[in-house]
Amino acid sequence: MMTFRSILCAVDFSEHSRHALRWADRLRSADGRLTVVTAVDPLLSAAARTRLNFDLLTAVEQELQEFISSTLSNSSGPTTYRAIICEGQPDLVIRKVAGQEQADLIVVGTQGLGGIRKWLLGSTTQQVIRATRIPVFAVPLLESPESRETPNARSFDMTRILAATDFSVPGNYAVSCAADLAGAWGASLMVAHIVPAVAIPPRWRSYVEGVEEENVERARARLEQLKAGLAIANGLEPIVTVGRPADGISEIARQRHAQLIVLGIVGDAWDMAHRPGSIAYRVLCLAHVPVLAIPPPGHAASPSSGHEDGGA
Repeated sequence: MMTFRSILCAVDFSEHSRHALRWADRLRSADGRLTVVTAVDPLLSAAARTRLNFDLLTAVEQELQEFISSTLSNSSGPTTYRAIICEGQPDLVIRKVAGQEQADLIVVGTQGLGGIRKWLLGSTTQQVIRATRIPVFAVPLLESPESRETPNARSFDMTRILAATDFSVPGNYAVSCAADLAGAWGASLMVAHIVPAVAIPPRWRSYVEGVEEENVERARARLEQLKAGLAIANGLEPIVTVGRPADGISEIARQRHAQLIVLGIVGDAWDMAHRPGSIAYRVLCLAHVPVLAIPPPGHAASPSSGHEDGGA
């Protein structure tokens, strides 16, 4: 299984972040570095010092070490890691430490202690993805309590990957990265494009009859061109559907049993900078499998198996 050379995993001591940490451990290479970071609210830390004469950072450091040790106790690989505790806003801490550690992947859960998935995505996870210059591997909450308690190798299978593109440079770059991952992991690759449905009052539909069909055929042709430039040992399956892009991507992933969704995070349709209702944000909200969000070329390095040109 292909892994990353330097991984940063952000945790908040929730069971969800415990699952994200297991993913981070699974993804790293045999000689790869794993850094685990947690953020402490500066106001809480200051209050503990002044009112209770209590060193909150030291207490959190001990708890973090115990959290990591218990989470990785059944790890099949090396268990070495670096634990970092920082005061500050979580997304700023994550980005700062990722830069310091020269991480080439950030792993983070999409739900935390608040238990409100969309609320957290509107804060920490979304803010990290908005500003990141390296790929972010966003892990959803496990669907069943049983799998949360007894994760096994099947919990981390990666044999079917779904990449989605809007045919922008960032979208096609994400497809290329997904193809690299599929080749390294021996996975099959599906590449999807969602043609937006024509929104027009029924009385005028006769004037645009056939437009959706033309758009679908045009998208299929472009996917075939994209496919021709990629060499995938297990083949590449192009998929074109009509509908709302985020909903379509999530539904394809569910129907086709994808175990990873790969998206470009900046582009004509993927830009998350304007509002929480953008496509990439909604995919993160809907996804039942991990989502790998990849910045555009020039902002981040491609995933690598340990070569010098694979870092951030």
